[in-house]
Amino acid sequence: MSDTKVIHVLRELLSRQSHVSVVQVGAHVGNSENDPIHRFLWSVRGGQCTAILIEPVRHLFEQLTANYARCPADIRFENAAAAEAAGHRSFYRLKEGTDLTGMPGWMNQLGSLLPERIDAMWDACEQDPAHKSFLAENTIVDRVRCATIDEMRRKHGMAGIDFLQIDAEGYDYEILKTIDFESSKPKAVNYERVLLGDAEGECREMLQSHGYTLYDHNHNIDTLCVLRELGIGTRWKQRRRLTRDQRRQRRH
Repeated sequence: MSDTKVIHVLRELLSRQSHVSVVQVGAHVGNSENDPIHRFLWSVRGGQCTAILIEPVRHLFEQLTANYARCPADIRFENAAAAEAAGHRSFYRLKEGTDLTGMPGWMNQLGSLLPERIDAMWDACEQDPAHKSFLAENTIVDRVRCATIDEMRRKHGMAGIDFLQIDAEGYDYEILKTIDFESSKPKAVNYERVLLGDAEGECREMLQSHGYTLYDHNHNIDTLCVLRELGIGTRWKQRRRLTRDQRRQRRH
């Protein structure tokens, strides 16, 4: 994963203020090689950062808490899925102990509130029939606790979010829609764009309307959004994307 931009934004925020607040949705086990939040949290000094790490799968959550033992940052943990409302919902994931021999390393990170993660979205984005078959054979339906980001933020006494990281296997936009950007706007957001399908355009327009500049990165898998007023990343190259109206005009 090319996480240079994420690390750059986090360090730039920390250079401008004495403390940063981070929320990570889909924290997995924490020390995955494609997790820039983990590297940042271990690089700070005590008192510089508070982070809420959210992971709904119980056995992964236990590994997550163990992997952050003695971390210098102030880490808070939530064994839950970020969603539109509190409650319990079905969560689709690989069963614990699945033999991943011959499978790509990211396979064990898959888990979603969306059942279509293993069929429609897979066909659109992954397309390897052997991997899809393996996932279908080894996926189970779990029941997980859900809460909104705002509920978890308030529970832990976090006044606002400086950096919001979301990797929710296609549910990223639904989570972003729960954020009150008028009263509690994160300074930067990083989300996985590649699984959003037709909703990606709406997601981009929503974030741009709230004052963010968007940068696609990590081989165009993710989108990093930074408030324009901060002036961070002004020299980064942006991919030009058409609005819905522009796409309609091109079709007619």
